[in-house]
Amino acid sequence: MSMNKTEQNWACISSYRTELMGVATLLVLLCHGNFFGTQIGRAIAAEGQVGVELFLFLSGIGLYFSMRKNENVFVFYRHRFMRIIPSYLIIAVPLYAIIFFLLGPRKISIFLYHIFQVGFLLPNELRHCTLWYVPFIVLMYILYPVWYFLTKAFCQKKTLVFVLLIVAAFLCELVSVVFLPGFYVREGTGRLALQVCRLPIFLIGCYAAFAVQERKRLRAFPLAFFSALAFAAIRLLAMLCVDNRSPLYISLIWKSRIFLALAIICACVLCFGLSHSSDGKKPVALRVLAFVGKCSLEIYLLHALLMDLYRYGPLAAIPPFFSYYFIVVPLSVVLAVAVRSLSGKIQTRLFAR
Repeated sequence: MSMNKTEQNWACISSYRTELMGVATLLVLLCHGNFFGTQIGRAIAAEGQVGVELFLFLSGIGLYFSMRKNENVFVFYRHRFMRIIPSYLIIAVPLYAIIFFLLGPRKISIFLYHIFQVGFLLPNELRHCTLWYVPFIVLMYILYPVWYFLTKAFCQKKTLVFVLLIVAAFLCELVSVVFLPGFYVREGTGRLALQVCRLPIFLIGCYAAFAVQERKRLRAFPLAFFSALAFAAIRLLAMLCVDNRSPLYISLIWKSRIFLALAIICACVLCFGLSHSSDGKKPVALRVLAFVGKCSLEIYLLHALLMDLYRYGPLAAIPPFFSYYFIVVPLSVVLAVAVRSLSGKIQTRLFAR
């Protein structure tokens, strides 16, 4: 891919969606290892949370093209839910069974509580919702047709509609900062507030897909530069001018990651475009990222539950750094391939009927 194309077309982001999913997955894996190592290491790893922003941005792109391919809402829901539900059940049912029947309290109510991710529906229990991303993205699937047809209804003013939606998402979260500061209590509804903070990056991803369709131009380098600048400015503002125990501080930190995500996406696309050989073949690094990206959902589910298994089981005697990076992460990647294959076979059989 030439620099000219990389610089001028949003399609370059869409074409590297799988590789960017791989980057997001690696960042999340790094983030979930933030309780290991030195204090500086934990601080750096904590920024891996931006991987979730990348996931949401890329999901916005994927959902747009999925809906545009077939605007039948039932078909859209069927394809989206069949992508996530089989893999989730294949992974969650046996691992939660081990955790709560063999190693844990042996109560069917607790097992079902986690299988159905009830914690996501009860804000005060979100801290117990290990796989919160699953019900969150399912909620985005449910709401997406509303956004899609809303923007389609204003075919001549789609950009304006997207801008208004994104601004509205920012304003809703700002209102909660001012009038509902308890919304940000870390041990209460904090994670729910975090999901509200992440709505703008999902909507930006939806707009990016529209920009691909309309062949709108993208200046990747300036966007990366100004996004990084905005990230740094918001962080400095939060650190120098705001009490780090206040809801506003938490909100600013989360908001800054939206710009960090955009900077990472544009920087990756620029690097990916320059890394191709003269014969057009992708380098090994990109093929590895694509492999990880294709199994991103399964890797996320597996490593999160394997960490829970680690905390409950005898593996707790193994040093955490070693157990996470040399056992949990590699095992998650290996098992993800098998789960993805089995999930694909289930989908094929169901769709064939």
